[in-house]
Amino acid sequence: MRTFAAALEDAGGIGAPRERVAQLRDLLDDALTAGAAELEKSRSGYEDPVVVAIAPGDAALVAAAPVAPELRADPGAAVERAWLLVAALVGALAETAGLPAPAATKDLTLVVGAVGGHLALRLPVLEDPAELVELAALAFDEQAARI
Repeated sequence: MRTFAAALEDAGGIGAPRERVAQLRDLLDDALTAGAAELEKSRSGYEDPVVVAIAPGDAALVAAAPVAPELRADPGAAVERAWLLVAALVGALAETAGLPAPAATKDLTLVVGAVGGHLALRLPVLEDPAELVELAALAFDEQAARI
C-alpha cells in the first residue's frame, strides 16, 4: 500500500502523466490483491490499510475494491467484511454523487464491472468528478471506520 501511495503521489496524483499509468496500474493491482488477502483475515488493516481506489471518470466517479468481481452475481464470492467494504464504497459514491433517490428501476445508475481481478464501480455525478474525488474518499473513510 505504501508503495502505491508513494508512487501515486510522486506521479502527481490523479493527474499523473500517461507514461506513469502502467506502473500505477500494476501497483494498484498489487495493493488491491494484498487488500483482498487482508479482508480474508479475522482482523486486518493495522500495518497497512486495505486499499480502495476512487478516481474521476467521464461524468462519473469510478472506484476499485479489493473484492472478487464475481460478487456481482454470487453473494458467496466475498466474506462479510468485503461486503461491508463494498457497501461503504457504494455509500460514499452515492453520497458524493448528489443524485436524486431513484424512483424506478431505470433510475438505478451504478454500473458494476471488473478491473483486473477486482470489483469496479462507476456512478454518474452531477458535478465535475475531479472535484468530488477527495470528498468521496473522505466519505468512504467515514463509512468504513466501523468495519
